Amino acid sequence: MSMSGFVANWLSMPRLLWVLFWTLMAVSVLVDFSQRPQLLAQPPTWAWLGLFLLFAISSPVVCKSSMEEDQRRKALLITGAQSLMVLAMIALQPTGLSFALLHLVAFQLGFILSPGRAVVWIGAQVGVALWLISAGRTPLQLLSTASTLLAFQCLTLGLARFSGGEFRARRDLVKAHGELLLSRELLARASRLAERQRISRELHDLLGHDLTAMNLDLEVARHLTQGKAQEHVRRAQEMNRKLLGDVREVVSTLRGDEIIDLRRTMERFCTTITRPTIHLAFPPDLDMDDPLRAQTMLRCAQEIITNSIRHADAANLWLEFTRDGDHVALKAHDDGCGTSRVHAGSGLTGMRDRLRELGGSVRFTSRPLHGFQVDIHLPLLESTS
Repeated sequence: MSMSGFVANWLSMPRLLWVLFWTLMAVSVLVDFSQRPQLLAQPPTWAWLGLFLLFAISSPVVCKSSMEEDQRRKALLITGAQSLMVLAMIALQPTGLSFALLHLVAFQLGFILSPGRAVVWIGAQVGVALWLISAGRTPLQLLSTASTLLAFQCLTLGLARFSGGEFRARRDLVKAHGELLLSRELLARASRLAERQRISRELHDLLGHDLTAMNLDLEVARHLTQGKAQEHVRRAQEMNRKLLGDVREVVSTLRGDEIIDLRRTMERFCTTITRPTIHLAFPPDLDMDDPLRAQTMLRCAQEIITNSIRHADAANLWLEFTRDGDHVALKAHDDGCGTSRVHAGSGLTGMRDRLRELGGSVRFTSRPLHGFQVDIHLPLLESTS
């Protein structure tokens, strides 16, 4: 992942809010210790600061609307460790800042657990926190503290669920709009092709037959006439043959397959996507005369963009089309979260099957924090082997 891609990926919602949160938290810590510098001479304070920094550093990117199963397990383990860190911080220094971190844990749980399990988790960590501060407090004080903590953490959990649902709805809307645009482009092409075939049939059945019949009549007339009249008949017959040839050429052209303008279609499709930002590259000599192969590349690119939207949480996606002899290649990579193991779902499996039917191939590679990469190779002509 490039540095510019990393910065763009982090300066995005909800990560921008995440960075803002930790900035304000750091300011709060600095102000607190500047007013009470004597605390820095106490070993528990340095332990508390170490846990605070460890919590900040270990904060995973769990504020995502969708995660793969291995990513969800990793996020759950790290969030569990963070919950234990906060409880240890409360045991060391039961300050308001320590309790505030419980709300951050609750916010993260909204993205990785179901509401029921998240509420049980919140209840458990609040219970342990109350047990840690129970010395010297009355039951009513503990009840008031518990109510406040549960109320704000449940509210935070609800906000996380709501924001995740809103993001999913917006993502699905963008995906549906892109698919509608692509389907409209293919439908318009199919309509144009059907109309051209209808016109070609009309030309063939009407003009073609009539001109053929006229040519037979002119042949008979040429044998029945003599002199100057025969010369005019011969010239008319030659003109008739030329017209018949022109009609057949027009019919043949109209019946030919319409070429998909892959570049124009991809550019129109990519303009509908707001996130990730799609960087499209086309060589000037990439002409795909076979409509089936052009449509296959189009569908593969669409699947790559869809996966980047739904799973990668990427800020940028690069699509580079190249031509190598009689092959066309597509190299796609994003700056998303990546994964340690590629799971070929229905989308990736369908992409592989489409390409295999035309003699092509596809390779998927990914690493955590290094995005997802797809390499496609497709022959421009049908293999004769």
